[in-house]
Amino acid sequence: MSIKRPDEYEHANPNEPIVRSSNVKGGALKTADLATLLTDFVGLESKLIEGVTKVYVESDDADYRLKNIAAVNLLASWSKVVTGAGGGASSFSELEGAPSDNEALGADLTRIEDKADGAQADVDALTLVVDGKLNTADYNQHFRGRFTSLISLQTNVFSPALRAGDYAQVDVGSGSPVKNYNWDADDEEWIIGGVGSGATNTDQLPEGSTNLYYTSERVASAVNTEKKNYIKECYVLSVMEIIFPMELAGQFTALSCSTAMSNLQYKIGAAGTYTTFSTPVSYSAGAEIYLKWDYTSPTEQRGWLRMKGKDS
Repeated sequence: MSIKRPDEYEHANPNEPIVRSSNVKGGALKTADLATLLTDFVGLESKLIEGVTKVYVESDDADYRLKNIAAVNLLASWSKVVTGAGGGASSFSELEGAPSDNEALGADLTRIEDKADGAQADVDALTLVVDGKLNTADYNQHFRGRFTSLISLQTNVFSPALRAGDYAQVDVGSGSPVKNYNWDADDEEWIIGGVGSGATNTDQLPEGSTNLYYTSERVASAVNTEKKNYIKECYVLSVMEIIFPMELAGQFTALSCSTAMSNLQYKIGAAGTYTTFSTPVSYSAGAEIYLKWDYTSPTEQRGWLRMKGKDS
C-alpha cells in the first residue's frame, strides 16, 4: 500500500536544516586553510564530484574547485575559482602560484593591451583622414549636362549658376560627333572646346577592375575590415586556465601555444565544455572564452598562447 508522508519535513532542532550540504554528494564544503584543504577530504572521495565539488577556504576567503578526485591531498588537484567582484580573486596577483609570476603575467597582459591601443590609434588616424574627405555630393561638379543643340545649351537656365571650369556637351543626333563646350566666365559664353566621341570625364568613363573610383562606402569598408581583425596573445606563468572576455560578437579562427604547453582546449562561458579547436568558432557579444592547457614539463611551467579571429 502507499505510504503517506507529511507535506513538510522539519528537523527536530529548529536551528538545523534537514540535510547539510556537506552530507550531500558534490555539495558545498568548507575548510580552514589550504593545509586542511589537503587533509580534510582524504577518505571522503565518495562525497566528492570531480569538476563540481567546491570548498570554501576561510583563510583565503575563496572557493576551490576539485579537478582531480584521485589526488585530493595535492594542491594541484584544486583550482581557485576566479569570480572577480563578489568574492574570490579579482586580479592575477591573487591567483595561486608564485606572486611574482602572477605579477609578471599581469604585466604581459598590460603590454598586449597597449599594443591593441596602438592599433586602435592607427585606425582612428585613418578614420580622421577619411572624415576629411569630401562626400560625392560635395564635389565641385563641373559637368553641366548633354544637350541636343547649341541653342538649348545657351538658353538653358542653370542652377547653381555657371562658374569657371564648367563644361557641357552638344550632340545633335546620330551621324554627328559630340562637341564639347567650356564656359568662359569672363565673357559669359560657351566656347567650343573639342569634337569627338571619346569620354571626356569620369561620368562617361566606365570603371576598370584595378584602378577603382573612390567612394565613401569603399573607404569605410576598408577601415571596418582593418578594425575587425585581431590577434590576442598572452604570456603565462604557472597558471593553467585563463579567460578572454570578448566585447563584440565575432569568430576566432586559430588557437596556438608554445612548445612548453600541450592539449590546448577552449570553451565558451563557464558552463561550456572544454573542446579541442578544429574549425572556426563563433561567439556572441560579451562572451567569455576560457582556455586551458597542460605543461609538457613539470619544471618549465610557462609559455605563450595566441588566439586569432575577427569581430562581426
